[in-house]
This record gives sequence, structure tokens and C-alpha cells, in this order.
Amino acid sequence: MTSNVRFWKDSGIAVDLTSAGMRVEMGSLTTLLSGGVSFDVPEGLDLGQPVAPKTAFVLYDDQKSIQDSLYTDHIDYLMFFKDSVRGLQPGAPVEFRGIRLGTVSKVPFFAPNMRQTFNDDYRIPVLIRIEPERLKMQLGEKCGCC
Repeated sequence: MTSNVRFWKDSGIAVDLTSAGMRVEMGSLTTLLSGGVSFDVPEGLDLGQPVAPKTAFVLYDDQKSIQDSLYTDHIDYLMFFKDSVRGLQPGAPVEFRGIRLGTVSKVPFFAPNMRQTFNDDYRIPVLIRIEPERLKMQLGEKCGCC
């Protein structure tokens, strides 16, 4: 067991339906019937150092939660959309030319002191998080982006 091993609940089947399509992951028949816990080292991390006996680990809800937890540094941006944002949900990827840069945080986003008039030029505020570590992981250490 090493410091970069992550554990997640494995219900046997995971279905994710988004505007980008449907994703289905299925474990073994035993896991499907009784549930279980899976573990692995997340993509992009090295094995890490061996851990001491009785080391406590976090149990994540699913494998996707583990990947998302790797990106702790972020820069928030508030974007305003003139057209409909129907179907856009928190957790959706923010991409530029096919490269994921971050994650949608809140749709719509309203701050306590933020005022907008409902008129012909009304724009829908959306809060996104740009995660520089994603770029570093995809483009390499020498990308000059972080």
C-alpha cells in the first residue's frame, strides 16, 4: 500500500448521463450483487511512498470523485451567457479546443451584491473554475502554464 492509493465505493454499476453522452462502468457480478470497495493509483500520479500500518485513507463515493479531488488549486471566473444554458450543470467540464481546463461550479451564479436588469441584454451568470494542474497533467511539466 502506498501514499497515492485511493479507495472508492464500488456498487457494481455506475451510469453517468450527460449532454456529452452516456457512460456505463460495470464491475464483477459479485460486486454488482453485494457492493464493495475498489482501490488504485489515480491516472497521472506515481505510486508514492509505502505507508505505515494502520494508515487511514479517505473512502470516495466513486472513481470520478477521486480524479476531481486531485485538482485543488483553481482560479474562479464569472462568465455571462446571452443564449440559453439549459443542460449546463455543475461538474460539467470546461474545455478549450478539446483540452479540459476546468469545471463548471454554479449555474446560474448569483452573488449577494450582484445586480442585473431583466431586459433584452440580460446575460446568465455562470461560475467556472480553471484548474491549472489539469493543464500541467495533460501538457507536461514544461508547458509554461502553471
